[in-house]
Amino acid sequence: MILASGQPPQFPVVQPGDPDMIAVGGNLSIEWLLLAYYNGIFPWYNDNEPILWWCPQQRMVMELTDNDPGHGVYVSKTMRQFLRRHKYDIRLNSDFGQVMHQCATTPRGDHHGTWLDDEMQYAYMQLHRLGYAQSVEIYEGETLVGGLYGVDLEDAGIFVGESMFSHRPNVSKLALIVAAGIFQRKGYKWIDCQLPTNHLQSMGGKLLSREDYLAHLIGT
Repeated sequence: MILASGQPPQFPVVQPGDPDMIAVGGNLSIEWLLLAYYNGIFPWYNDNEPILWWCPQQRMVMELTDNDPGHGVYVSKTMRQFLRRHKYDIRLNSDFGQVMHQCATTPRGDHHGTWLDDEMQYAYMQLHRLGYAQSVEIYEGETLVGGLYGVDLEDAGIFVGESMFSHRPNVSKLALIVAAGIFQRKGYKWIDCQLPTNHLQSMGGKLLSREDYLAHLIGT
């Protein structure tokens, strides 16, 4: 479906069997982004491409409904030792913009981050200013060494993780564990990791069908 950017936001009703990429076009205004996320849709595209909107048939989520010490995230024995001895300063929403910038510019072995252009960073800053996007920061002294950010769907009890970065071993894992604890205590059901990776699966990510995800999200 081709979306008109100058019109009120609209997305197709996702049907069983639809591909992961469900629409092209639109814009990154607050109205478009909120409508997208509350319908299980998110933007993901590269520089010099039109905006591509996705609703994967399989999503990776981390459940936050049990009393596991890892707050829904699997914490290995090595990571538990790290948590006991780490001396990092953990902050919430202290520098959302810098977290996004670091996610966009920190070199990694995959393609993640290449789509966080200036337009995307500006759009999510607007969401953050309105309380719809949150960040976790890990500091070493006053140096930001890791963190993550995502979209907070409070009404649905879902935090949609968008990206994370790390300049020290294990600090992105630390940020994810912290985020899981925060949202578990608020009674949230999931951290939505969107697309599956081996890294996220090793930390407790589980695949969920698009139908089950949307049934919870749109039914709330």
